[in-house]
Order: sequence, then C-alpha cells, then structure tokens
Amino acid sequence: MFLAAMVRRSNESEPELPQGRKRRMPHAVNYIHGSVHYNSGFLIFNDFKDAMYYFSDRNFVKELHRFTKKENREHTVIFRERNYDPEDYAWFLSFLRSHLRWYANANGPAKKRVLHGTPSPYPVINPINGNWITDVSNIQKEKMDKLVKPEISSSEYFNGDYCGNQSEYTFMERFHAWGQHVVTTAKGFQGGLVFTNRKKIEPHNWETFQKTNGQWRASYAISHPFKSIEKARADRSEGKSIYVNFIAKKGIKELA
Repeated sequence: MFLAAMVRRSNESEPELPQGRKRRMPHAVNYIHGSVHYNSGFLIFNDFKDAMYYFSDRNFVKELHRFTKKENREHTVIFRERNYDPEDYAWFLSFLRSHLRWYANANGPAKKRVLHGTPSPYPVINPINGNWITDVSNIQKEKMDKLVKPEISSSEYFNGDYCGNQSEYTFMERFHAWGQHVVTTAKGFQGGLVFTNRKKIEPHNWETFQKTNGQWRASYAISHPFKSIEKARADRSEGKSIYVNFIAKKGIKELA
C-alpha cells in the first residue's frame, strides 16, 4: 500500500500533483520505488546485529550475488525492530556497503534522516544493483504483462548454514559513515537529498533553518571515528550531542 501510494501521487494527470509536501519525490523516483521494490527480493532480519551475523559471512554474500544474477531483481534489507539508534544505523549502512558491491541507502521511520536516507514505514536498506532499469522501462513501454514478476521460491536460495565473523564496526566503516555525514552537512539545508529540492517539501524546516542561522540539520550527527565506539555510545546515551546542546542553549522546539 505504501509503494502503491507513491506511484499514485505521480499518476494523477488532472490536475497534476505538484512536487511539494504532498508529493515529496519526483515522478521518476516514485515509479522506481513503486515497481522495483514491489518485485524485490526481501531479506528480513530482527535487527542490525542479526543482519551483521549473516552479511559478514562470505558465503551468504556470494549467495545474494547468485540470487541477483539469476532473478534479475533488486533486493531490500528490512529490519523488524523499528526503534533504532540512528548512529548505529549509519555504521551498519557503511558495514553493508563494505561487504556488497553496490551502493545503498538507509531509510527509516525516524524524525530525522540517516545520511542520504528517506522516510519509510520500517528501517530498510536498498542496495541498488541496476535491475530497476528493466522494471521502469516496462512501465515506460507499457509492457504491463512483464511489470509484476512471479513470487520467489523460498527453497531455491539461502539454504546454507551461515556464520559471520564480525560483531562490531571497524574504524574504516565508521570513517565512511562520518565522511558521508560531513558531505550532507556541507550541503547545508539540502542535506542528503539529491533529486528533491528540500525547500519545496519542507518549508517549515526551512524557516527553522533560517531562525537558527543554519544550525538546523535534517540528518543525525555521526561521531568522529577517532572517538571509540564505547565513548560515542556513552555520549549518546547521556545526550552529549551537538544538536541536543544547541537545543538546550536556544530553547527551540522545532529542533527537538
């Protein structure tokens, strides 16, 4: 229903729904999400630690590559646990990128974004392997008989005994997450958005950005990698965040 609603927003012709708060994404992105993720192979895990256990096993990753090549589908990593720490999510995203050959985004239901992520009902990571081109082309060419792919046999893939060897994030994975945070911060109010003008879809946040002299951020802060994981998590639990401190000093509700 969530994906169908995205396509519906870009399928109204009279009058066309302009891009803004009611249609956050450009038409092309809505079509990609609606068709591609409907046909995706979904890998469901309890939480980040559960997923790390499998993705740090080379045989599991090899099987994922076999699935992608044979099925010609995108795949989506979904987490059952909806309450997560954004910084841990950013670290896990970097971990996943380091184990797969594809770019990926971390999307979720939190108030702010995780790096370049976007809103979604559950925490999901979308590795982008290129098979989306075929799905979107079928829409463009009106090949509706090829639009919906058949269900995937559960007995054909991922039947091995998997056991990963990594239970914590490496320095380089955390460095990657921090570097991405630096990039999104350097872009100012636009942050991690690429295809959408944030001023159009978040005019209320643009006002807050101006009121705070550019201190408002759409994404969560990421600790510098030279700070230990234990220290980063301890500071986080104590509320020692640049954003939390700014809120305390300025007393601005919109930043909470």
